[in-house]
Amino acid sequence: THTVTATQTGLGSNIKLGTVTQLPPTLTAKYYLGNDTFRPYVGAGVNFTLFTRDNLSVPTAGALDVRKSSFGGALQTGFDYRLNERWSLSVDAKKVWMSTSVSLAGTRLSTVTVDPWLWGAGVGYRFGQ
Repeated sequence: THTVTATQTGLGSNIKLGTVTQLPPTLTAKYYLGNDTFRPYVGAGVNFTLFTRDNLSVPTAGALDVRKSSFGGALQTGFDYRLNERWSLSVDAKKVWMSTSVSLAGTRLSTVTVDPWLWGAGVGYRFGQ
């Protein structure tokens, strides 16, 4: 969830407009470096962001509408660390690019760009041989 603040407006600076929530599923291809125990990697790919639960409004003007989806690029870096034959840990960071448009009463007002860093940690289990 992000708090949205408008800057440099006719109503002044730093006007709080509300919040918007997004889900940015990301698909990346990874290139592994290193040995079998510690495996750092870099990756690149795309994301498809879904904007949900927007609660934005302009003081004295009314509710804002947010376009519900966005495509953008993604870069990734991280590592996998093998604990034993079956279990591993992973840590990564992704930089994703996403944008959407904002409208008021059907009139497009602006493009909103959100370029967050996503941090992740995981546990892996290898099945089979």
